[in-house]
Amino acid sequence: MQGIAFLLTLTLLAGCGTGGAGTIADGGTTIAKAPVSLQLIVKFAPDTFACDPAGIARLSLAMRVSLEFVRTMSGGACVVKQSADSQDDLARGRETLERHPAVEYLEPDAVMKAH
Repeated sequence: MQGIAFLLTLTLLAGCGTGGAGTIADGGTTIAKAPVSLQLIVKFAPDTFACDPAGIARLSLAMRVSLEFVRTMSGGACVVKQSADSQDDLARGRETLERHPAVEYLEPDAVMKAH
């Protein structure tokens, strides 16, 4: 079980781009803010949002959470990429999505391997 927790943590950190937001500085000059992202598996209640690019774009606009359709999965779920300016914004966006009544479940997209 510890192996799965470690793998999930490692996958989450790797999927977050820089692992944390901030600015990239060169000699004290701010160059750019590094965005973060996370892939999520989401399943919607019937007759709410479609697991396709248009449905995810509609959800993103309605919830004001930056989402991009990645792929569909078996069982009616889909993978989306959530992006934000910081880890805190990423967490707030995920909490917002989890509370939406159309969302049956939402979890990080992680590679699971048997030992």
